[in-house]
Amino acid sequence: MTAFSVRLEWRREASEADVERALEQLHYVGIEAVGSSGHRVSFRLTVEAKSARAAIDAACRTVPAALEYLDLQDDQLTRAEATDHDVLDEDLERPNFPDLVGVSEIAASVGVSRQRVSQLSKRDDFPRPLVVLAAGPVWERHAVENFIEAWERRPGRPRRLDV
Repeated sequence: MTAFSVRLEWRREASEADVERALEQLHYVGIEAVGSSGHRVSFRLTVEAKSARAAIDAACRTVPAALEYLDLQDDQLTRAEATDHDVLDEDLERPNFPDLVGVSEIAASVGVSRQRVSQLSKRDDFPRPLVVLAAGPVWERHAVENFIEAWERRPGRPRRLDV
């Protein structure tokens, strides 16, 4: 048997007060969390089962009291997911946002000025920023590193051509 974290979600609006009361009333059936976002209500509980599918089935049998308490119907179930606790722990350790860099970070890593980074960022082969903030553009580090690896850097100023 494996411990799974199961999340079940229904299409239904619920107030924060309803959600808090539901959690107080339903902790005895093993429901660890009740949440509401927009027009959705979700429950999270831990279930011991042989497989993810069996964990979802067991969770669905566990929540009838929750369904009745919040006036939810089985046909409003919109999401059911089961995650092995070990996998969930690994997922929670990983950042859920990209590693971001701005002009200053790029300049420091490449050993050029911020002005040079601004010039480079105008090249067609330079990655597009994810967003441009008041503080300046922001890129995903991996995309910039790929550019730097492929960049044919020529140190010094370009030669002046006599006309």
